[in-house]
Amino acid sequence: MEYLAEEPAQARVYFDELLTRFPDYLPTYYHAAALQAESGDRDRATALYDKGIELARTQQNQKTLLELLRAQRAFEDDEDEW
Repeated sequence: MEYLAEEPAQARVYFDELLTRFPDYLPTYYHAAALQAESGDRDRATALYDKGIELARTQQNQKTLLELLRAQRAFEDDEDEW
């Protein structure tokens, strides 16, 4: 997580590796999607939010589901301002 602020390109590499090796590890989706959104890759951010929400529902993880839904809503609201 320390790479997010100082080395976002390296953070993306690590998140991609985590998502590839551990696709069912739910906490990765929130941070990976937020990083993609901040770096301007809106399509990838949307895909990550969608996948994370789907996974949270499958895992019946209500807390993370709500966090992802809120983050996705804020992301979409930000997109409306473009």
